Amino acid sequence: MSMETTLLTLRAVAENSRLRLLALLESGDASVGELVLALEQSQPRVSRHLKVLGEAGLVESFRDSHHIYYRLTCDGALGELLQSILAGVARDPEVLADCARLVSARQAREKAAYNRMDTKQARAKAFRPAAEKGLTEAALDDVLADSEIGDLLNIRAGSGRLLVHLAPKANSATGVDRSQAMRMLARSRVQQAGLAKCTLRNVEGNTLPFPPRSFDTVLLNEALGRASDQRQALAEAVRVLRPGGRVLILDWIQTVARQNKSTHKRSKQGESQLAENHLRALLAEQGLTVSQRSWLPGKSPNYALFVAVPHHALETGAA
Repeated sequence: MSMETTLLTLRAVAENSRLRLLALLESGDASVGELVLALEQSQPRVSRHLKVLGEAGLVESFRDSHHIYYRLTCDGALGELLQSILAGVARDPEVLADCARLVSARQAREKAAYNRMDTKQARAKAFRPAAEKGLTEAALDDVLADSEIGDLLNIRAGSGRLLVHLAPKANSATGVDRSQAMRMLARSRVQQAGLAKCTLRNVEGNTLPFPPRSFDTVLLNEALGRASDQRQALAEAVRVLRPGGRVLILDWIQTVARQNKSTHKRSKQGESQLAENHLRALLAEQGLTVSQRSWLPGKSPNYALFVAVPHHALETGAA
């Protein structure tokens, strides 16, 4: 790290409110409103401090609906310097009080998100596993056991159940979902689990808000069957996949033996269902081949996990 970068970092950190903000963001994403409540300062003042921290490369921001969220972004030598600084203030009474207020703000946010779900049925669906409890996680563990997850993207993260399960084993974890209420619930889950390197983002349509080759593992969690344009949805997942990465598809998938003339139907759960041969064709168009597949026992005999890798990975024996 250069002398200029070191001085810029130290100048940004050497202020009471900014140091307290960094200590709060160490626990994960936080909105400006939450940080205002935690610090008990005005929104303009908090925003000015966040701007200084952003200019120093210590935090980044992103928009989620009407809210702006901030998170720590420093890596390498800069991250090590910041971690050593924050370790020295972690037990400071003022920082502990800030953290307690942030927890309260996040709990209020979670309650508000839960109350936004219109019916009892919708609330139950948010937490209902598609297969019997634990079977989905076990299946994911089986296919991921012999390789690194790397940087993970969970498309249609929902309430964050699978994201919380996989994030501790990944270098970083990102979940996307169209529902603001679901994103809020998922944020609360990952933060309660202490997963500071896990973030939730909004997604519009089938376009993912990430540059090409950003992730090593992409999990489509009941996302492909629901997509209005399955080809585009899969193409986006492949666009953000790094060379040598893999795509995991959890969905209702009808086997070739069972499917009839209709390649797109509804399962007993009312979810869109994929035909296996149609899925394989979509994957082949994107240069992917199915390397593993399994159907998960549970409420539906058609609920399955498919793992797809680039053609060349199988040809070279890398899968």
